[in-house]
Amino acid sequence: MAKTIMAVGAHTGDAQLTCGMLLAKHAMQGDRVVIVDLTAGERGTPEGWTTPDFRKYNVECAAKFAEKIGGESIVLDTPDGELYDSKEQELALAGLMRQYQVNAVLYHWKNSMHKDHMACHAIVTDAWFYAAIAGFERELPPHFARTLYYAENWEDAQGFEPYVYFDVTEAYPLSE
Repeated sequence: MAKTIMAVGAHTGDAQLTCGMLLAKHAMQGDRVVIVDLTAGERGTPEGWTTPDFRKYNVECAAKFAEKIGGESIVLDTPDGELYDSKEQELALAGLMRQYQVNAVLYHWKNSMHKDHMACHAIVTDAWFYAAIAGFERELPPHFARTLYYAENWEDAQGFEPYVYFDVTEAYPLSE
């Protein structure tokens, strides 16, 4: 039975880099893959670019990555560097978890040198809770994603000790 895997990153590129091959493997196995980027990472604008142009480029790259693996890309409108753990962010993501009937969520570890990554961790954890609570009435019915995983990222390494590893070898042909 096909599953729905949701990967959530603070910025475009975070989920794609930390667990992209795992997402590709699941897509190849017939699972639905949804990648949610809470910001477009546009404040890392390279010299010679405007911030709006770089944002557009990042959103397009996220969409191309998702298309290549047969997944879906969602980039929220929160400005890069202004990601905060707020009820608004949590409810928006909880709504997506309910909408897509997510089975597993991959996201940032709680400790990081990057404030947006720490905020992402808190947002996802609370959204997961809100998505599952029947008494928390929203437009869509509740849904409980049974599995949560943290994707390894050098910026989020403090206190992170991996205990689950996945073989993603079969997804490597997509990286050529």
